[in-house]
Amino acid sequence: MAVGAGGDGGGGISANPSLITNQVVLEPGEDCPTGGVEIFYGIDENGDGTLNDSERAGSEIICNGATGDPGDTGPAGATGEDGATGPTGGDGGNTGTGTSEGAATAAGAISLTLGTSQDATVAANDA
Repeated sequence: MAVGAGGDGGGGISANPSLITNQVVLEPGEDCPTGGVEIFYGIDENGDGTLNDSERAGSEIICNGATGDPGDTGPAGATGEDGATGPTGGDGGNTGTGTSEGAATAAGAISLTLGTSQDATVAANDA
């Protein structure tokens, strides 16, 4: 008795059909209040690697979960480096002569403004 090999089966379904899926993103709506995906599945009957509409055997909708409560605040980060030192400030513009008459400038001396740009120092009486 001879044993022979069989043929390729002719023009039927491929000897190695594949289960194929594809998915469509669902925006928030009636089916999924927070959005989700719809997954289609079926056998790739023509072997082109794509799940055609005619090959779809069914679908499942998977919804996103609700947004959770905020978590606790994390620990504070490390202190950053000091910034560069700023420029030195001016002298405040105090360059004119004083106008207070009779102000004491030192023990035993009185400074007077004479109405010009000259100052006079007068020694106090020790009497």
